[in-house]
Amino acid sequence: MAKKSRNSFTDPSPERQAAFHDELREAIGKRVLLLTAQFPSMFIGKILSVIEDFVEVKVEIMPTIELEDRIWYIHMDTINVYFIESDNFKIPKLR
Repeated sequence: MAKKSRNSFTDPSPERQAAFHDELREAIGKRVLLLTAQFPSMFIGKILSVIEDFVEVKVEIMPTIELEDRIWYIHMDTINVYFIESDNFKIPKLR
């Protein structure tokens, strides 16, 4: 039987998924920028916790003002791009 090819972006290996989960857990308390393919497509806020496959984020900024300043639970499988703020690289304060 032929081995099925794996696309690392749409079907990440278990090791890659575990590393992503660990990185988000280590970033609890830090600001993060998350991009997803679905609406709303951008979240900027502070990671509050990681619960199984969800990231709990206190969202400061997103495309729809009415949905800002709330806690969102974002499924990790829907995150396409992420950036965790560090001492050297800051996410701008937008308003």
